[in-house]
Amino acid sequence: MTPIRIVPLLALLVPATAAAQAIDRIEHTFGATAMTAMSGNGGLSVGLSERGEITVLSWPSPSFHDHVDHTTAAGEDARELPRFGAEADRGVFTGIAFDDGSGSTVSWVRDAEWEHEQSYLDDTSAFIRQGARHATNGISVFEVTGADRDRDVLLRRTTVQRADDSPLERVTLLAYSNLAPQLQRPADLAELPAYPPPEAADDTHDFLAFWDSENELLVHLAPEEARRDTTLLGPLMAETWSADAWADQGLDQTREFVRESAGDGVYLTIAPATAPDAVQVGFQSDRPCSGGSEWAWTPESAWDDAQDGELSGSPVAGCHANAVFAWTIEFGAPGTHVTVDVDWFLAAASNHDDAVELAAAARDDGFDAAAARTDAAWDAWVADLAMPDNLGDELVAFSQRTLIALMQGTDRETGAMVASIARQPGYSLDWPRDSTFFNLALDVAGAFDQVRTHNQFLHEVQNREPVSVDLGGPTAQVVSPPGAWLMNFWADGQPSTASFLNTFEIDEVGLMLWNYVSHGAFATNSNQRRDAIAAHWSSIERAANLLAACVADDHPAVGEEPPAGFESLDWWPVYAALLDGTVPDPAARLTALAADPASMLPCTANEDDNPVPSVSLYSTHTTRLGLLAAAEAARLLCIDTPQTRYWEERAHELAAVALSEYYDADTRTWDEGRRDWLLWPYPLWIDDAHAGLFDDADALVEQALNDLAATLHAEVDDAVSLRTEGAAYENKKTLNLARWWSGANRPDPELWVANVEHIERLGVDLAVPGTRHVGEVFVSLDDDGDGIADRAEQRVAVPHLWAATLTYLSAMAVSRPDLFEPLAYGALDPVCATGEEPVLSRGRVECAECESSVAGPASAPFGLALLALFLFRRRRD
Repeated sequence: MTPIRIVPLLALLVPATAAAQAIDRIEHTFGATAMTAMSGNGGLSVGLSERGEITVLSWPSPSFHDHVDHTTAAGEDARELPRFGAEADRGVFTGIAFDDGSGSTVSWVRDAEWEHEQSYLDDTSAFIRQGARHATNGISVFEVTGADRDRDVLLRRTTVQRADDSPLERVTLLAYSNLAPQLQRPADLAELPAYPPPEAADDTHDFLAFWDSENELLVHLAPEEARRDTTLLGPLMAETWSADAWADQGLDQTREFVRESAGDGVYLTIAPATAPDAVQVGFQSDRPCSGGSEWAWTPESAWDDAQDGELSGSPVAGCHANAVFAWTIEFGAPGTHVTVDVDWFLAAASNHDDAVELAAAARDDGFDAAAARTDAAWDAWVADLAMPDNLGDELVAFSQRTLIALMQGTDRETGAMVASIARQPGYSLDWPRDSTFFNLALDVAGAFDQVRTHNQFLHEVQNREPVSVDLGGPTAQVVSPPGAWLMNFWADGQPSTASFLNTFEIDEVGLMLWNYVSHGAFATNSNQRRDAIAAHWSSIERAANLLAACVADDHPAVGEEPPAGFESLDWWPVYAALLDGTVPDPAARLTALAADPASMLPCTANEDDNPVPSVSLYSTHTTRLGLLAAAEAARLLCIDTPQTRYWEERAHELAAVALSEYYDADTRTWDEGRRDWLLWPYPLWIDDAHAGLFDDADALVEQALNDLAATLHAEVDDAVSLRTEGAAYENKKTLNLARWWSGANRPDPELWVANVEHIERLGVDLAVPGTRHVGEVFVSLDDDGDGIADRAEQRVAVPHLWAATLTYLSAMAVSRPDLFEPLAYGALDPVCATGEEPVLSRGRVECAECESSVAGPASAPFGLALLALFLFRRRRD
């Protein structure tokens, strides 16, 4: 039976041209990622382009909302365009007006005539250092940018240097900002359907900006949606604001309006440490603005006004506003090296007074004190983490940067972790699949408590009940079953619009089950291990019953018609029976497996963000992985029920199915599809009940897995040697190989060494120079046209936190294999609490004298997530 899917949204995922099938095709569709460095504190996050522009400014979470007006172009050639196709006046960046005595010429530091270098201040610093040199005029600009660890404040220091041989006696420093404060994001299927989900278009953002001459700071704001009516700005914009008029009445009138009429929202304040010599707050007349055409006060755009280095002095602008500050820097007579620092502080808050106070406090503390305090905190955190110390300083530095970025991408309130803070493509979401490996990396590093917080978030956003969508028929249709997770979530638990393209990602369920169990393996004592797993038993049980019941349409247990609303789920009656304690008949299952292994496949579902439902080796094996993990959780907690026993039986069936359906012993090859996680964490094996289906099952499995290891190794070698167009997630393979080859399967030393070299290549040689970040993919580039790739370029959602995390895990699997040993199936002893009355213990042999501690109050539903799910149940037009 064909699953019901929201087909109109599917077209957004399918590029129309052959060119878009390239490895970086998602950029061709949704825009090139203009970001190579990041900083953040879990609330305020900032992303910089390779030439120092601020292209992302997210608050109050790394996940939402982005307050910079900046959008790059889509298309195959976007990266060949200036600024990747972004309009010239978008973003936050710096300029220099060169004064040669006869007039000023403005040069923006991001432009081609400036030579750039980008790095962090050091390997554990939160501060990005951007160096730019204008060779012709002998001027260098260095900018240090980072988020305060303790306050929602962005710090920036701009240092202007004149070289000894520069003829210039003075320049004007320009600090330009095109902010777009906003509180919008896609909320239901009728609003902005897209994948990956962007926040609302920049043209819908912004409200008012004004220069507070009393406090010497810029205020840029957008009120909450109910008050965001730009026609309310009419009285303010009916005046002509000279400097005197603004000082006499305009500032007070504006602040009164903001406090009484605008109310709460997003307030961004920029407070220079040294008052600028001139300010322009401008109106972008090319952007749509309700009521703006009737205003008397529509000052020239700050971008246009700054082109001659002289500013007109407008103090206020409504609707789509931008701003520029100017400082005149006097160097004196040529022949000496001169350095001048200019600092500014950008604060974010939900109301005017808090934003002003926050910026003023940051200015009072000063850049140096805040930067030192922030970096000291990051240094202390990193110092306690496990690193691949025996693999060289460069890979250690990559690992430190990866873990810092991962924490900077973690929401400080909920513990949710985004794939990237990038908005093009829109990856500022928590994918439970990615989170499995974020959690593993933090556990391996030693940040156990952070994983516990994140797992609680993941627990709370799991489906408790079927999620339905009304498609206009007599009954709403179930699109996501209980026990599943929707594809991805904002950091407050609201599912993204795109989640309703991929409503049941079966691999995500399997990996999440293993996530819960693997976390327990890193507990420091048995009580902590018991609590870590028991806290999520209800989530484990829901997910495992789903995977165990989600079977192919011709499975022997399928036959009864599903109820209304579940017509797309032929296996639903199997699920309902399993909840009642009835498992599919063992004899019928074994007979079907021997006669037609394909009949025992998992059900058709989404696999790894693929909107077209399918079944493959990948879904078969990740379903097996999840069921084994659930069975392991039950064993560790001493829970024994018909359902828990069936989980393990079903997992062993799927091992036999995978080997029968997807491995060709004659050609010694596996299916061309995804083969992730076959070698680790639970390598394929055939249990005694199914060994009779094969001639010498153990030898066949050993051959099959060694064949797979050889294939994966060769694929990685081609990719990191730049013999392919590019690659994505090769570090899944290096991690699997590091674990597969770490014990009895140890290969020839040359292969082991080669895998280590591949890991080093991924983390050192191919990462973004200076910042050590990676994208979701890298592209091999042939600069000289000789047919041989000269370098790799990281693309798609740089910094991509999952891709970097997998390389860190690969390095740790080589450097510290001992940390991974407890993850082996059956490696841990059961943990049962002693007490007066057993609650969930079911008397397994090893627990005959002990009791489970699983009982306790169920985790409260995550209110915002459930509210969002309710919103998604609306009838679709």
